Amino acid sequence: MTDPIMADDGKLYNGVTEETVANMRRLIGVADVIVPNLTEATFLTGRYVGQESLTQAEAKEVVDGLLSFGPRSVVVTSGVESETGSHVVWGYNHKNGSYFTIPYEFIKVHFPGTGDMFSAVLVGELLNGKPLESAVRRAMDVLETLILLERDESEKNKGIRIEKYLSVLNR
Repeated sequence: MTDPIMADDGKLYNGVTEETVANMRRLIGVADVIVPNLTEATFLTGRYVGQESLTQAEAKEVVDGLLSFGPRSVVVTSGVESETGSHVVWGYNHKNGSYFTIPYEFIKVHFPGTGDMFSAVLVGELLNGKPLESAVRRAMDVLETLILLERDESEKNKGIRIEKYLSVLNR
């Protein structure tokens, strides 16, 4: 599992260079599953950089562009589907050779570390033998629940207090 962790909101993080992006292209090539957000996916592929939404056809081009670097499966998080305005996760599952789009309810609040939590739940589900789409859906559901539980927390910069809500993982 590789999460590129190098960009968000249409721009690279401070200190991330084109050399870093090139190195990440090589790293994702040996991964079974990659989980870039939309910004990272577009920087890695050089397609549609800076767009907040993609059409279904554009999303498939980005997923295919990521697959061309060598990972087996792809999960692109935090996208918006142009046709519907829905927030979605796009992906490709190598085990059944299928593309997928999974919509989710966007909650307008920001916590650091949610991508890490998503990845952790996803890996746990995959290690428990769940199919990729089911594992993604479960990770999305867990994050939605945690964000709803914490959205009124005043110190959002400290992240979600997952230790307080471990029972959410057992549902």
